[in-house]
Amino acid sequence: MAFWHRSERRNPQIDALSGKDLWLVRHGEPDPMRGNRLSAVGEAHAGQAISRLQRHGFVAPFLIVTSPAARAVDTANYMVSDLTKQQPSHCETPLFESEAFRHLSTKPEEFDNPDVLLGRVVIEACETLHTHPCHLRAVAFVGHEPFMRVVKQSMGLRGHVGYGEVLTYDVGQLQSAQQV
Repeated sequence: MAFWHRSERRNPQIDALSGKDLWLVRHGEPDPMRGNRLSAVGEAHAGQAISRLQRHGFVAPFLIVTSPAARAVDTANYMVSDLTKQQPSHCETPLFESEAFRHLSTKPEEFDNPDVLLGRVVIEACETLHTHPCHLRAVAFVGHEPFMRVVKQSMGLRGHVGYGEVLTYDVGQLQSAQQV
């Protein structure tokens, strides 16, 4: 019985994601003439992304994690700005930049279990923001196309991921797709 109990130990990184609505958002269209900051169209993508999240039940308390790349940070900031205009009670929307998430988002093939990394990022964000993962209902990860393409393909959908596209993410989704 004790052996069974040890083999069933919970993973704190996976626990940090469990029971939450998880979303992936691709950054808006960048403007290379502005140092890869968002273009005017990219700003619209960010507004559309937050609208999609809200339609799908993205409600407080939540967290927005972003890659530190300029276009992803701009997208996240525009999302927060739109959210604050629509619901002033969200004026302190937690936003967290993560280099680890950028690495996963741009090179997903280097990770056997992205859930562990995503959970670690949520734990780190919560420690930095003085909260606890159990207090969150939803997390949106604003990142890049390569990771989102892998997730989309695991869902059996066409691989192209458009700017500002929003995907749901389930813990274990990529492991079950790899086993098929």
